[in-house]
Amino acid sequence: MRFSSPATLQEVAKIRATSFYFFNVNIKFCQPCERLTANAYFYFQINHMIQRIQSIWLLIVALAAFATYTLTLYVGKQATGSEMSFLLADNFLLVILIILLGMLAVICIFLFKNRKLQFRLSVLGVILSLVFVFLEYVKVEDFKTKNSIAAGSYQLGALLPILMVVFFFLAARGIYKDEKLVKSLNRLR
Repeated sequence: MRFSSPATLQEVAKIRATSFYFFNVNIKFCQPCERLTANAYFYFQINHMIQRIQSIWLLIVALAAFATYTLTLYVGKQATGSEMSFLLADNFLLVILIILLGMLAVICIFLFKNRKLQFRLSVLGVILSLVFVFLEYVKVEDFKTKNSIAAGSYQLGALLPILMVVFFFLAARGIYKDEKLVKSLNRLR
């Protein structure tokens, strides 16, 4: 199935806007007339069109990771009444892990052309985020026993890694769905 006449860029943009997931568009530029011709299914570089929402999830993960580095994780009061806070910078292992998670999210954003690797790294991000949450809990409990904290509370910096797990999972799920969709379209060819 081919279009009989060349389409302008605006016409193709209208088609793209009205059709949610048309793939295989194969658009070619005609040199003399600067118009577009379109073949059967719309092929707007599948990789750029599919990965949009995953990029947003991964960007949120990266921002949460770098925000976690700067925020307080836990604030507690000792029996004497003095207040102590546990920062991420107080523990070298947590610092390395959160920087690794932030960099992993940023790298995943730019791997949109290699969905299989992007999916694997996103799953690795989920696992490392869960490890970070567990280590964070262990280190805070250690901080509480060393400083004999009577009462305290977790702060926003401690909750962001849980959001990182969720958003890494959403990104991995979206990447998997896109890979599945592309495979089904390849079977139709």
